[in-house]
Amino acid sequence: MQISRMLRDVFTRRARPRRLRDHLITLFLIAMAPLFVFAVYMIYRSAEQERATLERGAIERVRAMKTALDAELKSSITALEALATADELDRGDFRAFYDEASRVLKSQPHWLTIILGGLDGNQIINLQRPFGEKLPHVVEQESFDEVRRTGKPIVGRIVRGPIVTNFNFPIRVPVARGGDIQYVLTAAIPPETIQALIAQQQLPSDWVATVLDSRQMIVARSVDLEKMIGKSASDSLRAALAVSPVGWFFGTTVEGNSVYAAYERSEFSGWTVALGIPAAVVDGPLHSRVAYTALFGLGFLILGIIFALLFSQRTAQSIEALSALAGDLAAGRAVEPHTVPAEIAEVAELRDAFLSARRQIEERGKERDAFERELWQQASLLELTHDAIFVFVFPTGPILYWNRGAEMLYGYAKAEAVGRSPRELLHTFHPRGVDSVATALEENGSWAGELIHTARDGRAVYVDSRQVVAPEFGGRRVVLETNRDATERRREERRREGRAAVNAILAGRRTLKDAAPKLVETLGNLGEWDMCNLWQWDRGTGEYVCIEVWHPLGMPANELEAVTRGRRAKLAQRLGLLGRVLQSGEPTWIADVATDSGYYRRAEAARQSGLHAAFCFPIKLGTEVLGFVECYSRKVRVPDPDFVRTLAGIGIQLGHFIERTRAEEALDLLSRRREIARDS
Repeated sequence: MQISRMLRDVFTRRARPRRLRDHLITLFLIAMAPLFVFAVYMIYRSAEQERATLERGAIERVRAMKTALDAELKSSITALEALATADELDRGDFRAFYDEASRVLKSQPHWLTIILGGLDGNQIINLQRPFGEKLPHVVEQESFDEVRRTGKPIVGRIVRGPIVTNFNFPIRVPVARGGDIQYVLTAAIPPETIQALIAQQQLPSDWVATVLDSRQMIVARSVDLEKMIGKSASDSLRAALAVSPVGWFFGTTVEGNSVYAAYERSEFSGWTVALGIPAAVVDGPLHSRVAYTALFGLGFLILGIIFALLFSQRTAQSIEALSALAGDLAAGRAVEPHTVPAEIAEVAELRDAFLSARRQIEERGKERDAFERELWQQASLLELTHDAIFVFVFPTGPILYWNRGAEMLYGYAKAEAVGRSPRELLHTFHPRGVDSVATALEENGSWAGELIHTARDGRAVYVDSRQVVAPEFGGRRVVLETNRDATERRREERRREGRAAVNAILAGRRTLKDAAPKLVETLGNLGEWDMCNLWQWDRGTGEYVCIEVWHPLGMPANELEAVTRGRRAKLAQRLGLLGRVLQSGEPTWIADVATDSGYYRRAEAARQSGLHAAFCFPIKLGTEVLGFVECYSRKVRVPDPDFVRTLAGIGIQLGHFIERTRAEEALDLLSRRREIARDS
């Protein structure tokens, strides 16, 4: 409870209006914010340019180191290739070649030894051992096999050997005679040779230069070479090499220090030169400049707030006096104009506007009181009428007034109706669209005609409506709508229209089948149905047959029509819609056939055709059912008892028509038989 109370207090304080000085401080902060953001942006851009310059310099230095590395390796390869042409190898005089190789080794102070190996990988000569002594197999077999396979010089990876136990890396060249490789000549070179190249760069002590062999193992390093030689490069450098042979990235050293690194892999040797610059060196200028900017910005901000507070104190006095003036006006107290300081022009203008508004409020208050008294007197009279009267804001609501007659006609209490749109509440319908009514009100100020509303219980209510746009009330235009119930009149008109239309159709037809097309169309339009079917009793087969199906153009009722037109039904078990009508002899209504598969067998076809409500009435002659009329709607509809009675009467009318046609057919048959008998 205590926490909820604290949260409520916090939100309550936030909801209160802020004082003028708070607004002035906010205005100052808003004005300063773009300048501060711009300063930080320019610092960032400057730092980015410096970082780009540092990046280019680092890449150029790495490229220079790589060039020097390639030159050093190529120099050793050249010396080995010259030694590989010695005549002693042509004669197979290994003793003489041992002496010649010893002479060459003296001219290469950085070489550890020279090794001559046979194609089987066994060492023939190793200057680290006397001639003729038994020698082991060559070390670092991978580069040895590569020379045999390609016939080209190879720079191997850093290793330790059984004879040369210190870290070294081999440079191998083939010894070929007549196009065939006879031997492989190797020079073992210590990493100090490469370390000297790094030392020549004179890098800062916290920068890390590294040379990696083709397997990304450390050969030389400007920092802690003794600990790191022969170890794998950092994960970040290996990941960068997997993406591109040259580049710049942010990562970590083997020790875990954050660095920005430039690197490039040699296409000649497959070795890589990398240069790591501490992240503090690269990012330091940006951080220091941002810190200085923040420090000075905070100082200027505090100074600006102090000036804003001093300025707001004088302005607040005028605003507070103006607020007191507004309170006096609201309380109806007399106010002297000079009580509000006029140091600010806008405050003085607002003071004069308040005083003028006070005079107008008094005058309009008297007019409003008189108008409201008259309005409520008229409203009390409106409660006595049986017509439905309500008032709503033009053009679509909400409802402001709802009389007793409206409650009785539509079934909605005043509390339920007020505040809602009349269109949505009553589902207003007009053949030309309800927008045509609003247009007429806008153009003429009034409208009269017939509307169809829907009551709370779902009944369709026909009303004679008259609507008038009243003068503005409370700053809004309102519509006074008066509706008189015309439902019973409309029902009687519909009954007369239906009977007259059926009489007109039957008058010109000899049989029900001849009248069927026009008859189902008329009945469908009369009840605003989406499908109408006519069934007739076939005495010859003892079945009911669907002789006609009608639906409006564009109505997709193909599925239900396909299973209905020409359908025959004996209805022995009195099941389905037709069976129930046959059993009861009375009209039957189903609100939604698509959900009544247990009773209505064509429910799936009706659902696929988008049909829901179904109504069926019998064609009767006394108690005999001579046929049926089925009606369907795409809407879920509730039964209209009066309309049901009207259609039931039409069913009896059709039964008499069938009986009359039967009698006429019997008379015609009897007449033909008499003529035949007379002629014979």
